[in-house]
Amino acid sequence: MPAYTPTPNWQPPIPSHPGDAGLCDPRPRRVQRPSVYIQSPYTPLPATTELPKKRVGKTKKNSKNDNLSPLNLGNAFAHDNVGGDDVLITGVHDTGIYFTYENVDPNKVTRQEYNDFTDFILNPYQVYLDCYMMGYLVPEFFWRQLVPHLCMPRSHSVDNPNNEGWLSGDQMNAWIEILIRSRPQDADWTVSKSGTACVHPENNRFLIQTDPHIIGMLDGSTRPYPSWKNVNWVYMPINVGGNHWVTGAVNLPHSVFYVFDSMESQSRRLLLEAQIKAWTPVINGILQMRGYFDGSERPYHNFILSYNKGWGFEVPQQANFKDCGVITCWLIAKLCVGHVPVVPRQSERYWENIRYEMGKLFYKCRCENTRYCGYD
Repeated sequence: MPAYTPTPNWQPPIPSHPGDAGLCDPRPRRVQRPSVYIQSPYTPLPATTELPKKRVGKTKKNSKNDNLSPLNLGNAFAHDNVGGDDVLITGVHDTGIYFTYENVDPNKVTRQEYNDFTDFILNPYQVYLDCYMMGYLVPEFFWRQLVPHLCMPRSHSVDNPNNEGWLSGDQMNAWIEILIRSRPQDADWTVSKSGTACVHPENNRFLIQTDPHIIGMLDGSTRPYPSWKNVNWVYMPINVGGNHWVTGAVNLPHSVFYVFDSMESQSRRLLLEAQIKAWTPVINGILQMRGYFDGSERPYHNFILSYNKGWGFEVPQQANFKDCGVITCWLIAKLCVGHVPVVPRQSERYWENIRYEMGKLFYKCRCENTRYCGYD
């Protein structure tokens, strides 16, 4: 159990203009497809938070807290290359074809002398990371989404330049990989990828229903993730409505689903309530299939939503419209190591420091081609 045990403070249940019919152009309308530059093997999701007409300007004020290490996680990352798996699938492409990706065994990758992260990030390029999908290069845009304030401006355009700064499933799931490697063997918590409780943006099905790799995180068959049968807490990122990230903290013994939202709203709470209600029978069915309830004293789960309450800390609220993914990663890391998530200063500068710290941790996973580095 975390050092700051939550209290049972549950939330009550709540109840174009038409074309000219081809008269001017007999050719059929072209189907808009995403640029190859930003395509990813992960499930494509929209920007994490919708951009309003006016964006909040960045503050340039400094304080003594701005230079603090925002990811002060004790010894959680004392070893740069702790052995572990890279579980990297999160779903499907728009084609409807489901793909299964293999893990990378960090003990099999080769590394060379690389330039420093501060030099690399000025003009990033495609590299391999052992916390990414086996055989896949991490695209340049991975870094521009994470630390756009550090990268040199591009001379060429992309389909949606406003996506710079929003985290996608690529960063969220690679971050989960780093966290699971720091987990003590006897810890009563685990983490899970974004596909665990997320809904596909097109067919409205839960991604986990067709994702055997994430299912393996539930029963321990996907290393190094322990079986949910042997832990009390599961921390995960959740994409809500296709445009916003929140933090999920599942209390398995008491069937309570805590959600921490960095942009609190009543409408999102209702959406989350409906999403978790629909997810409950899905996850119960998968857990039953994987033997979770066999010999266990836990009954079938009937998850109750607790929204931004019950843990004794104030959930940070983002000052702009793109920091939800960064705050989610930060919160999960704090929960994993038992630190009370307290933000020294509510500023965009603080979250920029978080992005930089995350980038350094990702870059420590740099390696050569991972194509043949799977587990035996």
